Amino acid sequence: MDDFKVFEFDLLSAHVEHFDESVNGDWTWWKRCNDSGYDISKCIKSFNPICRFSSRALACLDSHHRMLRCAHSEVFIPTVLFHSGITLADMGDVVSSCLVDLKINIT
Repeated sequence: MDDFKVFEFDLLSAHVEHFDESVNGDWTWWKRCNDSGYDISKCIKSFNPICRFSSRALACLDSHHRMLRCAHSEVFIPTVLFHSGITLADMGDVVSSCLVDLKINIT
């Protein structure tokens, strides 16, 4: 994980995806107990089996939980962080851009 230290994202997640009714609208967790404070069309999901949080991201999430906001964690975390101006990134996108920047041939 030391390779990711150079990236100053507040949340670095295994996968990040914006809500799109035609692409991922059937994912059940968008709509279940979503009291994030944001309309579903403004929600984002992330898959976090491997992730990295900054202290700024954790403080932001803590303050929203203290306001009694809640939702499925894979929706709550990225949605709240994004709309609070906290930076987030998909590890796959970060790795892909590194490989391009380093001009590594993946074939």
